[in-house]
Amino acid sequence: DRNRGLTDDNAIPRCRFLSVSETSYLLPEIDAGNFSGAISWHDAIAYDSERLVFYFIEKAVSYGAIAANYIKAQKVNTDQNRVSGITARCQFSDKIFDVHAKMVINCTGPWLHELTRPYPSDRRLKPEYALALNLVVEPFLSDSYAVGIEGEGGYRKEGSLMEKEKRLFFFVPWHGKTMIGTYYRKYHGSANDFSIGHDDINAFVGDIHDVYPSADITADKICFYHAGLVPIRPMGDESNLSFTLKKHTEIIDHDKKGGPRGLISVDSTKYTTAAITAKNLLKHLENKNKYITSSGLRVVPAESRYVRPDKAEDLSNHLPLTTDEIQRFVHKEMVFTLSDLIFRRTNLGALENLSDDVLKTLAQLLGKVLGWNETCLLYTSPSP
Repeated sequence: DRNRGLTDDNAIPRCRFLSVSETSYLLPEIDAGNFSGAISWHDAIAYDSERLVFYFIEKAVSYGAIAANYIKAQKVNTDQNRVSGITARCQFSDKIFDVHAKMVINCTGPWLHELTRPYPSDRRLKPEYALALNLVVEPFLSDSYAVGIEGEGGYRKEGSLMEKEKRLFFFVPWHGKTMIGTYYRKYHGSANDFSIGHDDINAFVGDIHDVYPSADITADKICFYHAGLVPIRPMGDESNLSFTLKKHTEIIDHDKKGGPRGLISVDSTKYTTAAITAKNLLKHLENKNKYITSSGLRVVPAESRYVRPDKAEDLSNHLPLTTDEIQRFVHKEMVFTLSDLIFRRTNLGALENLSDDVLKTLAQLLGKVLGWNETCLLYTSPSP
């Protein structure tokens, strides 16, 4: 039930069928001869996924977690086949240090197997991923609805009874722009080498043109893109589209597969299943660790080390950000770089084509808070 736990004013209405005339009224650019009607349904969208991530971090900290940024776990340490912690490295100072722990939970996404590769429990696992790409373009839809249009596609969702020869392309209003998704292809390479090339963007633009030619999407209308890696199961041949998208998260207890005791990996799939994944993980930990309470949370009275903003304001309206706002991001949310500021804490980089002057101003404000010297500012600011 999608309305479970929601208040009445946030309840999601039922879906309904739309006639050809109703569909044509909403989408006059699409030839009515190409469809026999449509289905209208309601759903939710994360308007600001970066802020949502920080909400989870803040909540964890309020229960006693200690959050760190730019600290890379290099290896899991063991003593007599039992986890004793990790060796970590600060990516700014290059300082290497140990963090001691009786249990390590590895939730590093496509980097999952970098930590577990040395152990026998990992050798049977051959992780494979697909590149996933969404485009953000200049708006061409009403802000009141999103659209899913059927197009060609060769991948399957895990658990589907038949191979999907067609798939939906979604066109979603987002912060005054239109977000289009999702393009997939099998990814070859390591997570550290991940990048999006012109070939992928051009292929996606071609797919969009096939299903919605009147949208007239061209490269110069692309404002931003979201991209990442999602876990897959290969199928049959080696083509870029011959795979299934994994639907279910796997919790791997390495102790049961010949690995060290106390090492657990979470091979997750997607954001929308994160809540049930967390519940299943806590249940698993509860059965293994006597210090976990029946509610699934360690009882540690602690105050949050983060201060949540008073209101979820759209910071794209503030160009440049004020010094007070930047200080908050640095001291409360561990911003260290200009990219952190404009991509990972705000939507400035996604929603605006920031000029060199604006970027330079933001770099100077951030540098003042962080104590950057002229060399840092020259390195951070755009080239003349």
